[in-house]
Amino acid sequence: MSSISKEEQFVVIRKKYPFFESQFLSLKDFQLYIMNFWMSVYFFLAMFGCIQSGATIGISVLQMVRTLHEVKSLISKATWKKHRVAVRNLVLQFQSSLVGIVPAVSIAFVVVIPTRYSQVLSYYFTMIVAIHSTCNAIVIMITYPELRKHAMFWKKAEISTISVSVTQNSSQRVRSMA
Repeated sequence: MSSISKEEQFVVIRKKYPFFESQFLSLKDFQLYIMNFWMSVYFFLAMFGCIQSGATIGISVLQMVRTLHEVKSLISKATWKKHRVAVRNLVLQFQSSLVGIVPAVSIAFVVVIPTRYSQVLSYYFTMIVAIHSTCNAIVIMITYPELRKHAMFWKKAEISTISVSVTQNSSQRVRSMA
Protein backbone atom coordinates (compact mmCIF):
# COMPACT_ATOMS: atom_id res chain seq x y z
CA MET A 1 0.00 0.00 0.00
CA SER A 2 2.51 2.63 1.04
CA SER A 3 5.57 0.46 1.11
CA ILE A 4 8.50 1.63 -0.94
CA SER A 5 11.09 -0.33 -2.91
CA LYS A 6 14.16 -1.82 -1.17
CA GLU A 7 16.45 0.79 -2.75
CA GLU A 8 14.25 3.62 -1.48
CA GLN A 9 14.10 1.98 1.95
CA PHE A 10 17.90 1.93 2.19
CA VAL A 11 18.07 5.58 1.09
CA VAL A 12 15.75 6.47 3.99
CA ILE A 13 17.78 4.30 6.39
CA ARG A 14 21.05 5.95 5.30
CA LYS A 15 19.53 9.39 5.90
CA LYS A 16 17.67 8.77 9.16
CA TYR A 17 19.47 5.79 10.72
CA PRO A 18 23.04 5.60 9.37
CA PHE A 19 24.27 3.66 12.42
CA PHE A 20 21.80 0.83 11.75
CA GLU A 21 22.43 0.41 8.01
CA SER A 22 24.71 -2.61 8.44
CA GLN A 23 22.15 -4.29 10.69
CA PHE A 24 19.40 -3.70 8.15
CA LEU A 25 21.63 -5.16 5.42
CA SER A 26 21.91 -8.39 7.41
CA LEU A 27 18.13 -8.81 7.58
CA LYS A 28 16.58 -11.13 5.00
CA ASP A 29 13.24 -9.38 4.95
CA PHE A 30 11.89 -6.19 6.44
CA GLN A 31 9.41 -3.49 5.52
CA LEU A 32 9.85 0.20 6.06
CA TYR A 33 6.74 2.33 5.83
CA ILE A 34 6.97 6.07 5.60
CA MET A 35 4.11 8.47 6.06
CA ASN A 36 2.72 9.40 2.66
CA PHE A 37 -0.70 10.12 1.18
CA TRP A 38 -1.92 6.50 1.15
CA MET A 39 -0.70 5.84 4.67
CA SER A 40 -2.55 8.97 5.81
CA VAL A 41 -5.73 7.80 4.06
CA TYR A 42 -5.43 4.37 5.67
CA PHE A 43 -5.02 5.77 9.18
CA PHE A 44 -7.80 8.30 8.69
CA LEU A 45 -10.17 5.52 7.62
CA ALA A 46 -9.04 3.27 10.48
CA MET A 47 -9.56 6.00 13.07
CA PHE A 48 -12.90 7.00 11.56
CA GLY A 49 -14.06 3.37 11.53
CA CYS A 50 -13.05 2.80 15.14
CA ILE A 51 -14.68 6.00 16.36
CA GLN A 52 -17.82 5.25 14.34
CA SER A 53 -17.97 1.71 15.75
CA GLY A 54 -17.60 3.00 19.29
CA ALA A 55 -20.32 5.60 18.74
CA THR A 56 -22.67 3.00 17.25
CA ILE A 57 -22.14 0.69 20.20
CA GLY A 58 -22.72 3.52 22.68
CA ILE A 59 -25.91 4.70 20.99
CA SER A 60 -27.23 1.13 20.76
CA VAL A 61 -26.63 0.54 24.46
CA LEU A 62 -28.36 3.78 25.42
CA GLN A 63 -31.38 2.93 23.24
CA MET A 64 -31.66 -0.56 24.75
CA VAL A 65 -31.49 0.74 28.32
CA ARG A 66 -34.00 3.52 27.58
CA THR A 67 -36.41 1.08 25.89
CA LEU A 68 -36.15 -1.34 28.80
CA HIS A 69 -37.03 1.39 31.30
CA GLU A 70 -39.96 2.54 29.13
CA VAL A 71 -41.56 -0.92 29.07
CA LYS A 72 -40.85 -1.72 32.72
CA SER A 73 -44.43 -0.95 33.78
CA LEU A 74 -45.90 -2.99 30.90
CA ILE A 75 -44.20 -6.31 31.63
CA SER A 76 -44.06 -8.61 34.62
CA LYS A 77 -41.32 -8.27 37.18
CA ALA A 78 -39.79 -11.65 36.27
CA THR A 79 -39.75 -10.78 32.56
CA TRP A 80 -38.24 -7.38 33.30
CA LYS A 81 -35.48 -9.01 35.35
CA LYS A 82 -34.67 -11.41 32.50
CA HIS A 83 -34.54 -8.55 30.00
CA ARG A 84 -32.40 -6.49 32.37
CA VAL A 85 -29.92 -9.38 32.66
CA ALA A 86 -29.86 -9.72 28.87
CA VAL A 87 -29.20 -6.00 28.39
CA ARG A 88 -26.50 -6.08 31.07
CA ASN A 89 -24.83 -8.98 29.28
CA LEU A 90 -24.92 -7.11 25.97
CA VAL A 91 -23.47 -4.00 27.62
CA LEU A 92 -20.60 -6.06 29.02
CA GLN A 93 -19.98 -7.63 25.61
CA PHE A 94 -19.98 -4.19 23.99
CA GLN A 95 -17.48 -3.01 26.58
CA SER A 96 -15.25 -5.95 25.80
CA SER A 97 -15.23 -4.79 22.17
CA LEU A 98 -13.41 -1.68 23.36
CA VAL A 99 -10.45 -4.00 23.95
CA GLY A 100 -10.21 -4.17 20.15
CA ILE A 101 -11.19 -0.61 19.27
CA VAL A 102 -9.13 1.50 21.68
CA PRO A 103 -5.73 -0.10 20.90
CA ALA A 104 -6.40 0.17 17.15
CA VAL A 105 -7.01 3.91 17.46
CA SER A 106 -3.96 4.17 19.73
CA ILE A 107 -1.75 2.46 17.14
CA ALA A 108 -2.96 4.93 14.53
CA PHE A 109 -2.11 7.86 16.80
CA VAL A 110 1.31 6.42 17.59
CA VAL A 111 2.07 6.11 13.88
CA VAL A 112 0.73 9.54 12.97
CA ILE A 113 2.40 11.22 15.97
CA PRO A 114 5.61 9.21 16.47
CA THR A 115 7.64 9.19 19.65
CA ARG A 116 10.81 7.35 20.56
CA TYR A 117 8.60 4.68 22.18
CA SER A 118 6.31 4.18 19.17
CA GLN A 119 7.62 0.74 18.27
CA VAL A 120 7.27 -0.64 21.80
CA LEU A 121 3.83 0.94 22.23
CA SER A 122 2.63 -0.61 18.97
CA TYR A 123 3.76 -4.05 20.23
CA TYR A 124 1.78 -3.58 23.45
CA PHE A 125 -1.31 -2.31 21.63
CA THR A 126 -1.16 -5.27 19.24
CA MET A 127 -0.99 -7.69 22.18
CA ILE A 128 -4.02 -6.00 23.75
CA VAL A 129 -6.00 -6.31 20.50
CA ALA A 130 -5.11 -10.01 20.36
CA ILE A 131 -6.86 -10.74 23.68
CA HIS A 132 -10.21 -9.36 22.51
CA SER A 133 -11.68 -12.77 21.68
CA THR A 134 -10.53 -14.25 24.97
CA CYS A 135 -11.95 -11.31 26.89
CA ASN A 136 -15.29 -11.61 25.08
CA ALA A 137 -15.46 -15.36 25.76
CA ILE A 138 -14.79 -14.80 29.47
CA VAL A 139 -17.49 -12.12 29.62
CA ILE A 140 -19.99 -14.47 27.97
CA MET A 141 -19.16 -17.35 30.32
CA ILE A 142 -19.44 -15.15 33.39
CA THR A 143 -22.65 -13.33 32.46
CA TYR A 144 -24.85 -16.03 30.91
CA PRO A 145 -26.05 -18.43 33.62
CA GLU A 146 -27.09 -21.18 31.18
CA LEU A 147 -23.72 -21.19 29.46
CA ARG A 148 -21.92 -20.92 32.78
CA LYS A 149 -23.63 -24.10 34.00
CA HIS A 150 -22.46 -26.08 30.98
CA ALA A 151 -19.08 -24.52 30.29
CA MET A 152 -17.86 -24.21 33.85
CA PHE A 153 -19.38 -27.46 35.09
CA TRP A 154 -21.04 -25.64 37.96
CA LYS A 155 -23.93 -28.02 38.34
CA LYS A 156 -25.78 -28.32 41.59
CA ALA A 157 -25.29 -31.65 43.27
CA GLU A 158 -28.44 -33.66 42.96
CA ILE A 159 -29.33 -35.80 45.94
CA SER A 160 -31.58 -38.69 45.16
CA THR A 161 -32.78 -41.54 47.29
CA ILE A 162 -33.32 -45.09 46.20
CA SER A 163 -35.53 -47.33 48.24
CA VAL A 164 -34.20 -50.81 48.69
CA SER A 165 -35.98 -53.64 50.38
CA VAL A 166 -34.41 -56.90 51.36
CA THR A 167 -36.57 -59.97 51.82
CA GLN A 168 -35.74 -63.34 53.23
CA ASN A 169 -35.91 -65.04 49.83
CA SER A 170 -33.43 -62.73 48.13
CA SER A 171 -30.86 -63.18 50.89
CA GLN A 172 -31.14 -66.96 50.59
CA ARG A 173 -30.46 -66.73 46.84
CA VAL A 174 -27.34 -64.68 47.50
CA ARG A 175 -26.03 -67.32 49.92
CA SER A 176 -26.70 -70.14 47.52
CA MET A 177 -24.82 -68.34 44.72
CA ALA A 178 -21.74 -67.86 46.87
